[in-house]
Amino acid sequence: QYLTPYFFSAEVLKACNLTIIELTKVYRQTDQLFIDALNAIRVGNITTEQLSYLNLRVVINPPQDAVVLSPYNDNIKSLNEDKLSEVDGQLYTFSAETEGKINQNDFVAEKELKLKIGARVIIIRNANDGTYVNGSIGIVKAINTYGPISIKLDSGTEVDIFKQEWPKT
Repeated sequence: QYLTPYFFSAEVLKACNLTIIELTKVYRQTDQLFIDALNAIRVGNITTEQLSYLNLRVVINPPQDAVVLSPYNDNIKSLNEDKLSEVDGQLYTFSAETEGKINQNDFVAEKELKLKIGARVIIIRNANDGTYVNGSIGIVKAINTYGPISIKLDSGTEVDIFKQEWPKT
């Protein structure tokens, strides 16, 4: 009875009288051929030329510090453990503290954070003051087990990351 299997085809949405806002400006990319190819994939209408253009970007042997994306957490967990084992120095382990009913799938990050000075990291939360954002990448410069972890971002800025609360509401 629905036009598509997606939530926006539900009858209840028609009754809500919502205003639709479409984001149309791309801010993180400037290469128009790349933007067009990504848009073609999004709507399921990619051409052979666009696919060939994207395939020019395929790298068989990526750089050691390349960011790897995977749809499977286990793949990334294993890769992160391998990369961390290559970093010399003391291993620090920080365990999440929980209250109430928390399932393993409720965690935004690993229940145990393992770090070493010199490890390459991706930050997964925005700073309240805007000094870093979800996706910022850098190197661990200092670890204080009772205080902040200092990260030198690829942008050159050094930031302190403090223990955070992630409420489940």
